[in-house]
Amino acid sequence: MHSLIPHALGLHTTTPQLGLSRSHPLTGSTHETWELGRDMSTQLHEYLFTFIGIEELQNLDFIAVAHGPGGFTSTRLGVVTARTLAQQLNIPLFGISSLAAYVWHHIQRRNNENSPSQKAIKQKTSNQEANNQEASNIDMQPVPDAETLTAIHMPARRGQVFGAVYSVTWGEGGIPKELVSYKDAHVIDAETWQTYLKSEYSQPMTTMEISGPLGYTVSSVLELAAIDYQKKQRPHWSSVEPFYGQSPV
Repeated sequence: MHSLIPHALGLHTTTPQLGLSRSHPLTGSTHETWELGRDMSTQLHEYLFTFIGIEELQNLDFIAVAHGPGGFTSTRLGVVTARTLAQQLNIPLFGISSLAAYVWHHIQRRNNENSPSQKAIKQKTSNQEANNQEASNIDMQPVPDAETLTAIHMPARRGQVFGAVYSVTWGEGGIPKELVSYKDAHVIDAETWQTYLKSEYSQPMTTMEISGPLGYTVSSVLELAAIDYQKKQRPHWSSVEPFYGQSPV
């Protein structure tokens, strides 16, 4: 129902791939990505204001930004931009974990691929997201009846990883309903992370490993924020900080 869709903007700059997404109650949602690399700092604003005009910005309900983990400079750039806009517009700002957005994106994709309509045309469609290097080490479990745990990690520095565990709640008909942080994103030795998962969780678990750019998951950044927005959450722009997890040097 379009009436449930907020008027909002999403930004994802934690990797060299810029991702922008917007939603509107009447027109639905759309997103775009660009491979900016080192030009992110000089071209972000040009792409942003081409993607969404000043007039539309002034009518937003909220802004959502991927606050990390990710590259130090690019992550900070996205968060600072989002904070500045939210402050000037006096609207809520949601900070969404890059790991959470990745998990939600792939759960939604799997759910769509398992729908009858998608199965019927699966052989006729090409996987455009493969060009975004989405092919990652994913051990997908069957769709659960109620809830499942998902563990995700991405490489950090010095043999460490950023790791997190999320609880995925499912609604009627196997539709993903909510993503709850079971273990917040943190930095941990890669070997210790695997030991932790084996020792702390006995139930079946979906495991994911991130590789490649993440801008294409910007629609999930916006969707996760919209879920919280519908629950009447209104975070102040000052509450959103970049998450680096460690020193950039």
